[in-house]
Amino acid sequence: LYIAMATSVKDAKVSRENLPAYVHPVLGGAAAYEGQRSWESAYDDELEGNISRYNHLYSELTVAYWLWQKAPKARYLGLCHYRRHFVLTEKAQRAMADGTVDVFLPRPRLTFPSVRAFFTELPVSHMEELDYRIMLELLEKRDEELAAFAREFLSRQVQFPNNMVIAKREIYLAYCKFLFSLLQGMESYYGERQVKRPARYLGNVGEILTTVYFAYCRDKWNTEYLDYQLLE
Repeated sequence: LYIAMATSVKDAKVSRENLPAYVHPVLGGAAAYEGQRSWESAYDDELEGNISRYNHLYSELTVAYWLWQKAPKARYLGLCHYRRHFVLTEKAQRAMADGTVDVFLPRPRLTFPSVRAFFTELPVSHMEELDYRIMLELLEKRDEELAAFAREFLSRQVQFPNNMVIAKREIYLAYCKFLFSLLQGMESYYGERQVKRPARYLGNVGEILTTVYFAYCRDKWNTEYLDYQLLE
């Protein structure tokens, strides 16, 4: 198991004592940081192929991109946050050792009045209805059936939060290929039209796409759900 822990120079101070050996801190947004590099992260997202300079748009997903490009030789790959960490029970660890579970996700979160409205209408995200529409247009060009599923599913209340995923290596890499082809497509769409978007909006779009991707594939893979805890 190799989990990249997304960190930032703006993180609140939390204890990193007793981090499991499979958790590897990775500094997000390193390319735009001009101060003295004295952080304690194992890596920074400026290494390998990277989108580090766009961390202000992608948030923790620049670390997911780094993980995709680096692709450590581990059976399972995953992403957590400097403060949010999966609670890996003994049952989950046995399942990983045996390879009987394909994907681990945070327990589904209920979002009201719907996932779509939560992200596009309420002051809890950085995306708007325009971003939702462009996302679906790009998704439809890729896969009409998946786009139709997304419209219906996102009208409901179930979401997998925080872009936190653990999956078998080949599944995680396929997920990243799907995710970043669409997010970079959105970035290009707005760039060509010189439309400015707020910071972090692609990180929020990523949460929606992560939800859609794993909900759509729920019958394809054996999926389990884990709690996560906040470090203090």
